[in-house]
Amino acid sequence: MIQNIFWGNALEPALNRTILVLIPKCDRLESLTDFSPISLCTVLYKLITKLIVRRLKPNVFILIDQHRTSCLVGRNITENIIINQEAIHSMRLFKNKNDWMAIKVDLEKAFDRVKWNFISDSLSDAGLTPNIRRIILSCISSSSFQIQWNGKLSQHFFSTRGVRQGDPLSPYLFVLAMERLGLVSHAVSTDTWQPFCFSHGGHRQVESLGKYLVVPISHSRAKCSDFGFIIDKIRSRLQGWAARTLSMAGHSTLAKSVLSAIPVYLMQTTLLPKSVCNEIVKILRQFIWGSTTGAPKISLINWENICQPMDHGGLGIRRISYFNLAFILKIAFSLDIDTSALWVRLLRQKYKIYEICPDSVYRTTCTPLWRAISTTWKDLKASLAWSLGDHHSIQPLDHIWIPSLGPLRPPLANSSDPLVIFPSRTSWIILVTGIYTNSVYFTPDSIPRILGIKCPDRNDGPDK
Repeated sequence: MIQNIFWGNALEPALNRTILVLIPKCDRLESLTDFSPISLCTVLYKLITKLIVRRLKPNVFILIDQHRTSCLVGRNITENIIINQEAIHSMRLFKNKNDWMAIKVDLEKAFDRVKWNFISDSLSDAGLTPNIRRIILSCISSSSFQIQWNGKLSQHFFSTRGVRQGDPLSPYLFVLAMERLGLVSHAVSTDTWQPFCFSHGGHRQVESLGKYLVVPISHSRAKCSDFGFIIDKIRSRLQGWAARTLSMAGHSTLAKSVLSAIPVYLMQTTLLPKSVCNEIVKILRQFIWGSTTGAPKISLINWENICQPMDHGGLGIRRISYFNLAFILKIAFSLDIDTSALWVRLLRQKYKIYEICPDSVYRTTCTPLWRAISTTWKDLKASLAWSLGDHHSIQPLDHIWIPSLGPLRPPLANSSDPLVIFPSRTSWIILVTGIYTNSVYFTPDSIPRILGIKCPDRNDGPDK
């Protein structure tokens, strides 16, 4: 059946029946906009769309500009958060602020409002074959819906626009549609666009842009009050749980899998203040020992022991501050390795980082994120090792290029009988004492490790 559809047969309506499940987005439900509709599609329909997605994936990075980061494998939505923070920070540093303006655009119900003819044009511009375009348009236009409400299904109805949340194909269609909207920036750069104006009530000037992708937009040094919403969100989750009916195992499982996961999204791009981390730990500790109303209970075991791995006698709960630092180190590692990414090139150009792995990235004027990166940079450098290439970028005594050995300069100072090692065209040459041009002194315990490393070759490319 599926093969016949790709050969040119029409998509049967029975395969495209969808059940809509409404997921509440807030506590007080007053209108349909307070629900998030999730589409439950048939298995055969998802097989068809997944086959199309597998054909699109290899070419999606050619079709989609590097500014789009959401819904794409290998890119992360947090990259846009980093770019946004750095752009707002740079705008506030400019002396002539009258020449700069930031516009925050919110696409309300974006998946539901995109028109099918716009999707059709986007697919045509992307260069998809007529047969694939026919199948995709048939998938989104021939669907029928039923709403599941209080355990019952409504009557069938049909849509006239939008794509379904829950369909494997929908994120790719939405990103392709947004890519066409991105052509506006190209029109502005080539001076071929038509100016437009806002209505009187359609815009307003503000001092703060609030939040971007749920993360507060930093206009100055981060304050503890900026992260109060995380504490409130954790406490609101506790209100619906009957703590008295849960066992100790139930408390620890919910604390580890639910409460500890709430601040994870924010910690990926922000170093939380210590007071905020301590408050989260306080809530977790009280909940584990059976308190949800704010009345503290006695902790029978030290928190450090509770955070130990389960095979070491602990409960395996992550330390919030250490977990946050791990995310910052991940950003710093990407900054050093993924030099082709847009956000990496932007940060390196803004803070004038031209070396592959500089000794320090500290800057007096920077964003809170860059300040957090600079504090963890020393730990990152101690964990990295160079991979030998053409031997032009590595400083043998100061850089780490021998695994688990560290820099060679400190042991050299205490060595009374050094050896000399330098690379030839195909292998390492080792001599006892002596002075040679471009030679390097090493201690005897490092010799076996050096011999286990491939000798540098000009044909291997640059050092990494």
